Amino acid sequence: MASEPLPGADSAASEAERVAALVEQLAREAADNKDKLLRSLAEMENMRRRTERQVADARDYGITAFARDVLAVADNMNRALSAIDPQFARDSGCGPQVSARGRRADRARAAQGAGEARRQEVRADR
Repeated sequence: MASEPLPGADSAASEAERVAALVEQLAREAADNKDKLLRSLAEMENMRRRTERQVADARDYGITAFARDVLAVADNMNRALSAIDPQFARDSGCGPQVSARGRRADRARAAQGAGEARRQEVRADR
């Protein structure tokens, strides 16, 4: 009697195989989903760091526009001063005093423009 298979033994074995295959498939899917999650988290962290670096660079190099404006003003003032007839400057008394006053005014306008640009950058960061 021990040599005869029990009725339903084949169906129990096939059911166990199906369950084992299903468990294996679900384990693969879980591992795949975990991998996707970890990759997404790493990408978000990289993006956060990249954004922080870009904001820091914008702060560090934001002064570049201001410096460019100041250099343009200085170049224009030098050209204007070199174009003044020396005799006229001496006779009218508008030599260095006027140019220094004009330079201060131009620098103040350039600083004001750079200050407004900086305020706009800060507003954009918020």
